[in-house]
Amino acid sequence: SSGITELAACRREEVADGSQQLDWTASLKQGLCIYAISCNGADIPVELRLTFDVTSLLLAVPGEACKLDLAEIRTVSLGEEALHVLRGRIPIKVPDDVCVLEMHDGRCL
Repeated sequence: SSGITELAACRREEVADGSQQLDWTASLKQGLCIYAISCNGADIPVELRLTFDVTSLLLAVPGEACKLDLAEIRTVSLGEEALHVLRGRIPIKVPDDVCVLEMHDGRCL
């Protein structure tokens, strides 16, 4: 299945109609300014953008950028699920509104 299906899961099952999914996808194509939590707990500003062909995410941090193929994403979690995924991985209290992209290789974003 396409990674965009998992990405759309960030809106959970509440995203029942296609227009909301398209709005979310459009926002990602324009780019979102988010904060990633590093493994030592520091907040890192990240620009997150969906590629035009909707196959990858572009992640840009100060001084560096990378491309993440959506097929690498195993799950997307929010709220309690996300907190559970991150438990024991980060040495700080994680914000309740965190979203976690868990990769097939075990890495998380």
